[in-house]
Amino acid sequence: MKRGLAESSLDLDAVAVPVGSGPAAAPTAGGFVDPEGAIADRRMSYLVALVEQQSFARAAAYCGVTQSALSQQITKLERDLGVTLLDRSLRPFALTPVGQEIYTRALAILQHYREIQQAARQSVAGRIGRVRAGIVPTLLYLGEVPEALYRVRAQLPDVQVDLTRMDNVVAVNRLTDQQLDVVFTFSGVDAPGIQGALLHEERLVVALPKDHRLASRTSLSLLDLRAESFISFPREAYAGGQDDLVHAARELGFSPEIRTVHATYIEHAGFVAAGYGIALVPQSMATTHLGGVVTVPLDGSGLRVRTWMYWRTDHVDPALQNFVAAMSEQLGIDRRTGDVA
Repeated sequence: MKRGLAESSLDLDAVAVPVGSGPAAAPTAGGFVDPEGAIADRRMSYLVALVEQQSFARAAAYCGVTQSALSQQITKLERDLGVTLLDRSLRPFALTPVGQEIYTRALAILQHYREIQQAARQSVAGRIGRVRAGIVPTLLYLGEVPEALYRVRAQLPDVQVDLTRMDNVVAVNRLTDQQLDVVFTFSGVDAPGIQGALLHEERLVVALPKDHRLASRTSLSLLDLRAESFISFPREAYAGGQDDLVHAARELGFSPEIRTVHATYIEHAGFVAAGYGIALVPQSMATTHLGGVVTVPLDGSGLRVRTWMYWRTDHVDPALQNFVAAMSEQLGIDRRTGDVA
């Protein structure tokens, strides 16, 4: 039987027709429901089954209803729409021109419903959804997070990962305020409903102007730097970086002079090259070309930079759970202990 649109056209979009006879039908989230609880979409499915099976008996068996019940529902559908869908004078029956168009639209309705069902199943399984992530700028070019994100996004193509760069403190605050789902940061988080794991830890080295008096040294101690000006993060951006430096210096009997610069580690190196002071930067930056800057190992201070991933656990979000599981696998994290394998 031909399934294309008929030449005659019925504007179903212009009229909302309640289903059922008798008292007015009540609107629900799923459509209009008559007093017996029959749903309009079910009648559409009966029509589609009838056309596909080309037999009332076979269509009734396919739908799991009696033949008389199916026939009654088709008749009710015709009455509710105010049209004749079937030419019953023919053997076998045939669709009228309007019936052909209703059938075509019914197919589209049922296909849309199947897509909704599939989307619901995928959402429950965490295969679709949205994850709001924050990351400190330095981690976009240092460490393994960007490559891990690339692989995870390929693994979960229908999970939208909104990645936003921001300062450590801002990232942590937005996570605890439930504005973010996961963050990659240098700052630790201790708050209810949040779990985290240490991703990476590395020593800090000294970034010096290339013509600095200490630039030729093979290693330096923090005490060697007591007369220097340190370029560091503002406390509101990354409290740990400045606090660790101050604590270590006071242990050695001096208070460091600190110039706060709201910038990334790589930008701190730029300020070093411009002669504004020295900086402590991650050891991995020693392999990065830094114009006008040399890096020297820092011995005995114990100063390190730590990279963390924190995520929310105060609500069940399958997409977030899948994302965290995939990132943990990529980064070698045991989520039960927070340890890196």
